[in-house]
Amino acid sequence: MNQSNSAYENLHVYFGDLHNHCGISYAHGTLDDAYNNAQLQLDFVSVTGHAAWPDMAEKPMPDDVVAYHRNGFRKLRDNWQDYLDVTERKYKPGSFVTFFGYEMHSFRHGDRTFVSPVPVPATNPDVSIEEFEQLLRRTSARKDRVLLLPHHIGYNTGFRGINWDSVTDDASPIVEILSMHGLAENNDPLFPYLHTMGPLDSRNTMVSGLQQGHRFGVVASTDHHSAHPGSYGYGRTAVWADDLSRESIWEAILKRRTYALSGDRIDLRFSVNGHPMGSVLPGSDLTRELCVNVVGGHRIGRIEVVKNGKVFYRHVPESRGFVAVGSRIKGKVLLEFGWGEKGRLKHWDVTVDVKAANILSVEPRLRGRDVVDPLDTVDESCQFSAISIADSEVHLTTRTRGNSTTRTSETQALCLEVEGDVASSIQVRTDGMQWSFTLGSLLEGAQVVYTDGFVSPAIRIHEFIPNQDYTASFVCSDMPGQAEDWYYVRVIQENGQCAWSSPIWIESNT
Repeated sequence: MNQSNSAYENLHVYFGDLHNHCGISYAHGTLDDAYNNAQLQLDFVSVTGHAAWPDMAEKPMPDDVVAYHRNGFRKLRDNWQDYLDVTERKYKPGSFVTFFGYEMHSFRHGDRTFVSPVPVPATNPDVSIEEFEQLLRRTSARKDRVLLLPHHIGYNTGFRGINWDSVTDDASPIVEILSMHGLAENNDPLFPYLHTMGPLDSRNTMVSGLQQGHRFGVVASTDHHSAHPGSYGYGRTAVWADDLSRESIWEAILKRRTYALSGDRIDLRFSVNGHPMGSVLPGSDLTRELCVNVVGGHRIGRIEVVKNGKVFYRHVPESRGFVAVGSRIKGKVLLEFGWGEKGRLKHWDVTVDVKAANILSVEPRLRGRDVVDPLDTVDESCQFSAISIADSEVHLTTRTRGNSTTRTSETQALCLEVEGDVASSIQVRTDGMQWSFTLGSLLEGAQVVYTDGFVSPAIRIHEFIPNQDYTASFVCSDMPGQAEDWYYVRVIQENGQCAWSSPIWIESNT
């Protein structure tokens, strides 16, 4: 990247999921499954149990729906100490960070995930709505060491969407804008609300909350229900922290140094006058220098700076993918496994190695079994993937099913960052077969091989994306405003994966 960004000079980016589910309440898979799956592709996690629904009786609900909720709440409470013990045991400073968490639903106020860096007492499943409302009003994330994370905010208020009147910035320094429910950025989101709970209401979006004067950082989580934190494509959180420890990540969250991702590990640095995302700068008479740096997981389509809810500046990188013969090249290539007959299970045992090249990094893009309705049955293990990485070789075992619809991907994938030349090759071995693809041929486009005959499972080796096509940096400026302003950055890649920074605010002088 051409421009430096000193605001992040001594910080590191880490990726996690603060809101997801397994069988500790009503969902599927064990707590060990959830943590083991998380460690395949995340740096930090909070595995979430369903704990209470104080105003559940305020709307008519089928008896079986009421019963599975109440049974799940009791199950979590009865096994709470085991949850605390396992969560503490899985914490490995410098390697893998766990947080403690549980969820409460509310028709009136919207759902909250309670996240804490310290063990918290079990919640009473019969907590009253008045007690819940006291928590909303009185909680201070910094003082009480627990934050209240609003999620799937975009539903109607009164139908488990957010109620901005009951949100305090002290209790909720971050807000979840994306999950398997969809994206609640603005009125026309890139990922629509398609869940059974209903469509998106524009009054309950990120932009609406910011326009009302709230100050919060943004995150994304999966809200996945089969012990697969970080399940690819449903949402992940990135934080800029001093190191990989509970206290450092917690402090970064409190300072709103967070951003939301749909899937790919996008490295996003956004600053105003040398201050990182989440900052509040005094004085609207400041001339603003906005600096943006991006290292993507795919070719960058466009980067937009949003000011007060409207696109203020748009950067569209030029394609610079030409590679001279004989030169060294660095880039990313995605290997994707799946397809075949609808619903048919395929077990994969794949080895990928490189010849005359180096593997610089490996990014797993793994999915769990999608569960929309918690009453759905899952009759298989929820832990089915494993990865081992050597200097020039990656070994993956996983499973896929033929896609359930023509708009639903149920594939698994690995993204390799590789350095070599056009004659260097990527070799893939599985089922007693082997294929080889030169970087030069992959610069021309993706290639596909089948493991058997027609409609058999397949492997797609995507186009090799040169480094210069997934990196971008720029500086733009803005003149002083007359009132308080806020800015955030949206990154959109050509493969549809995105990132959204937390805002930076410029305070009014009045």
